[in-house]
Amino acid sequence: MLRLLGALPPPLHARAARAVYRARFFGAIVSNMPGPDVPMSLAGVPLGDVHPILPLAVGVPLAVGALSWNGSLHVAVTAEPGLLPEADGFADALVRAFDELATGTGDGAGDGTGDGAEAGPSRRTPT
Repeated sequence: MLRLLGALPPPLHARAARAVYRARFFGAIVSNMPGPDVPMSLAGVPLGDVHPILPLAVGVPLAVGALSWNGSLHVAVTAEPGLLPEADGFADALVRAFDELATGTGDGAGDGTGDGAEAGPSRRTPT
């Protein structure tokens, strides 16, 4: 079905996509986007960070994007507080879950060496 939608002319494809992506079909959007494993640059300037920002569909209160890039995993949460009042709590719980994963793997959590040299992720505010 998705292949057929992709073959439609752009105006029909957009109309079909809007019909499919409605709140009655799902309550959240989640996307895992694999990125390059190497540093990238734009016009010769190295990129510092990337942020997987996902738009919300009409009536859908939550979107979570994960983007791997240059050896790191970047996660972003987009929420509509009017539809999901506990959105801040979700983002905080996500940060705690990643912290638990990083510290629960033993010495060298997250770096694969087992020597504890880089235990745990950098601390960043969820976006």
